[in-house]
Amino acid sequence: MGKPEKTETSADTGQSNADAPPSYNAPPTTTLSPEDINQLNLAFSSLEVPLVAKTVTAETCLAHLKLLFAFQTLKEAVGYTDGLWQIYDSRVFPAGKGTSISQDTAKLDDTTKENLSLLREKRWALYVARAAERYEAWWDSFPKNPLVEADMCEDTAKYTTFSTKPPFKDRWKVKLPPLVNDAIDTNFNYKVSLDCMATWEETTSRKWDSANDSFFKTIPPCPQCGVKNAVPWSTCGMAEDSQNTPPSLAGQGYGDGDFRTSCSHCGKILKRDYLEVFKFATDVKNLLAHERPMPGTILDSKTGMATTPGSQKDQFERTFPNRLIRYNLRSRLYDPPPTSMDAIRKIIEEALADPEVIKQVERVTIVNKRKIWRLGQEARVHVRKMMSRYWGNSSPFTLELGGAVLRQGIFTEKMFKMDWLHSPAARETMIRLIEKYNRFTEIMRQYPTQIAVPTLDVDLAWHTHQLSPASYYESMCTKTGKFIDHDDKIAEDKLSTSFEWTSKVYQEMYGEVYSECTCWYCESVRTSFSSGLAHRLPIFKSEKDKGGSYPYSAPDKFYQSGRAALCPPNNSAHISAHNSVRVTENDSIRSEVHHRIHLLHQKRLEENYEKARKRAKKKGRDLPPRDDYYYYYWGAPYLLYAPYVYPAYCVCPVYYDTTIIAAGSGYYGACAAGTCGGTIASGACGGTAAGGCGGNGGAVGVFRVAGVVAVVEEAVVAEAAEEVVVEVEVAEYLAGETGRSRQIPRLDWGTLV
Repeated sequence: MGKPEKTETSADTGQSNADAPPSYNAPPTTTLSPEDINQLNLAFSSLEVPLVAKTVTAETCLAHLKLLFAFQTLKEAVGYTDGLWQIYDSRVFPAGKGTSISQDTAKLDDTTKENLSLLREKRWALYVARAAERYEAWWDSFPKNPLVEADMCEDTAKYTTFSTKPPFKDRWKVKLPPLVNDAIDTNFNYKVSLDCMATWEETTSRKWDSANDSFFKTIPPCPQCGVKNAVPWSTCGMAEDSQNTPPSLAGQGYGDGDFRTSCSHCGKILKRDYLEVFKFATDVKNLLAHERPMPGTILDSKTGMATTPGSQKDQFERTFPNRLIRYNLRSRLYDPPPTSMDAIRKIIEEALADPEVIKQVERVTIVNKRKIWRLGQEARVHVRKMMSRYWGNSSPFTLELGGAVLRQGIFTEKMFKMDWLHSPAARETMIRLIEKYNRFTEIMRQYPTQIAVPTLDVDLAWHTHQLSPASYYESMCTKTGKFIDHDDKIAEDKLSTSFEWTSKVYQEMYGEVYSECTCWYCESVRTSFSSGLAHRLPIFKSEKDKGGSYPYSAPDKFYQSGRAALCPPNNSAHISAHNSVRVTENDSIRSEVHHRIHLLHQKRLEENYEKARKRAKKKGRDLPPRDDYYYYYWGAPYLLYAPYVYPAYCVCPVYYDTTIIAAGSGYYGACAAGTCGGTIASGACGGTAAGGCGGNGGAVGVFRVAGVVAVVEEAVVAEAAEEVVVEVEVAEYLAGETGRSRQIPRLDWGTLV
């Protein structure tokens, strides 16, 4: 299909100042009768959300959807508020300031629409940045009784039984709060009482409405003179009647993409990296002065649970980073103080490369001087987990919340677009996706070392379950033996190959297609394991007829049943890719390897799509074109295909890039040399266990069907041969690059993809 026709509304193309929403809670106009509206809102107008529940239910999924719709409604209201933070739509028109946007919107060219979309995204990005800081203020309002190292040495209420510790006991056990559900009306406006607003303002020292909050932020003391500075949230605004050239949307304010200011006292240039160093220095001081453990050393890396060291307290690998700082790095981190996290990384690298330092830290006495003391793997894992908390993150939380919200935004938009909430079969849809989610968790249980990737419908149930932390924790630990995290960052090619693996295993276990979507990407994924030799294996047949043959594969049944006709390419349960990020390498060799693997993956997708297209044609069906999918974002059309990182259509000068992780020794965002390799740096190594959160495997399924061993082995050999070809190609490249032969270690493709 070509570029779609779209009847544009004022919400798509902009409005003049007079037509802008007067507030974030402006109700939409409608010509529907009250009876029509009641019927439309029937599924969610009177939800009964239990205060405490142990499972995901249709009611809680619908309440979650209602909350997501409220977020999307807020986002649109903020983005379309012309002049918010002095960012006016008129700046994109060549005629100059004061140009009305209420002209014939059909005459606006795509470039103007794209520029308008950037302005709207900028308003929203600033709102999110301020919201993250406001959340921090709310968090700081709680009583302080932090965890200390002594609490972690034995079973205590603050550690192994933390869920019983006030003041978080109620928040840990309560499901999606019924009060939140009740506060969202059927127009998805969030309305609370005046008393609630007053309590918020008193508790946080912030205005209820973010737009009324201060436009200046006080940042930590200057590392050179110790003076605190107040900086603007953004430098992108300008008066509507200004005749100056509009400033860049990247900006140099605290909430902008390129934060930069100079100290008002000594003139030192301050950038975002100094904020990260300040966070690290604060955590180090708390470790040394108050014995508070460093981030990344509290939970077990394999299970995500609180575990005590037992008799290994002095050499417990999980707490190695604490000992490294206390017994070796404390002086090197202050004389002189490092100016960036990259400098801190280099200090840690030097320490880890010195066996004598390791022996000193671990209090090891070795009689044989030639014997080398090797640091354990888990100790290295927790060094990189500690460092991942600081790359691009100056907040007190594990994640940089602003970037996480922007990445999550793509999921919210898709839920809004699919609009299950207003479907007459909304509850039935929720029941069905809950069943699919339960199957998904069973896959994670059976394959703990693999990365299972959810579809959008599965992800809705998964996210809903996580809104009940006590229930989710108990359920996952009981079922899988670990606290499965939903990773916030996965390399996009790894996400795609793992999605292929998940689709294959799901179809094998349940005889149904996994991604109920007919876009070219999902068709390509299904074809990768539902054609050729694999297609003839019984494990991929959905049912057996009376004569003993297998008339339909799961994809065939998907089409034969008529269900595929209800799953259009642009509005179906596609791969959930909101946590997809792109990996950049500074090392030329690894960069070339990543590039080759990426090209190989794209080549496979294209070849599988051609197979799917030919197969469909034989069966009298036509697949949608490969690359004609347009997505409207803030009123501008953007071409989309395959799983892309957020925001694919607005890769942002408006906010610092939240969609890329850096890898490679000596690169900003990389782990300290000797602790890990590549893609699990930059916050991507913060997760634990399976489920899109850091397994060890690739995308090759495990076949367990008696009687077809020879056929399976042939298929596996054929698949492995493709990897051998790539390895040979990389070897040839390296030989050509250096002009001489060199020995190439075998690469772990599962971790590189």
